[in-house]
Parts: sequence; C-alpha cells; structure tokens
Amino acid sequence: MSCKDAMSLNGTLSHVSFVIPHGRAYLANLPGFIAQFPNKHSSRHSPPAVKKDLQWWFDILSSQPPPRNLSPRGPTQDLDLWVDASTEWGIGSVFGDQWNAWKVREGWKGQGRDIGWLEAIAVELAALTLFEMGWRNASVLIRSNNQGAIGAFQRGRSRNFSVC
Repeated sequence: MSCKDAMSLNGTLSHVSFVIPHGRAYLANLPGFIAQFPNKHSSRHSPPAVKKDLQWWFDILSSQPPPRNLSPRGPTQDLDLWVDASTEWGIGSVFGDQWNAWKVREGWKGQGRDIGWLEAIAVELAALTLFEMGWRNASVLIRSNNQGAIGAFQRGRSRNFSVC
C-alpha cells in the first residue's frame, strides 16, 4: 500500500466513523502505519493489525446498513444512575432505589483487563440495563468515578483494546 493511499483511506474512514462511531476503535493502527513511511511516495506492506482493521471496515461497509433514527435525542435524562467497580469485589450500580451487584471471579485480571476495564464493564452493564428497560434513542446520564471509562464510551474507543 502506498503512503498516499493509506492517508486517503485514513481520512475517509475518519469521516465515516461519524456515522459508525464504534468504528473508531478500528482506526487506531492505521495512523501508526502511516507514520512508518519514509515519505508520501513510498509503499509498504500492511502489518497484520492494519489488515485486520481494514477487513473489519470492509465487512461493515459491505453489509446491509441498519436503519438509523435521525430524530434528535432530546435533552440528557438524569435517572439517578450510578456505577462503580472494585478490583477486590466487583461491579455495582444504583438506579434510583434499586441496585445491582456482580462479583468478580478469581483470575479475572490480565491481558488488558484491569480496573479501567472493570469500570467500563460497569458502564456497559448500566447501558444494557437501560436498554432492557426500554430506553431507546435517548441521552441518559450515567455517573461513574472513572473518567477514562466515561471518555471511552463518549469517544467510542479506548487505548486499552479490551475496553473497546
């Protein structure tokens, strides 16, 4: 692949990620690959990680797109929803006067699974709970003491691959 083609592809997919936000996680390897070119006229073989990301994009863009609701979500809803995680115990959430708790298993930590991952799982469990309760096309405030987990969900990506 030429540097010029890689840069063009990166720009195009960056724009497409506004429509497919979870695709941002599959853009992480392409800029690093572009940085390895000695000049914009040279060519290189794509490393396996870039090939895997581009295959993901190819599969997504080749499939039938799901219908998208273009109506505005409205203001953020504050449902009094709180989440937290502990490496010693697990995950907890409080939703008004209801709560949930999930205990971690022995050996859960490793290969990108750390407190940041656990905090992100807490946010994901809260989002799944809202989905099961019928919340759709809404902006809901989820409170967490881990800004990394909240930021990863807002951006649709994380530096920690396990959090994606």
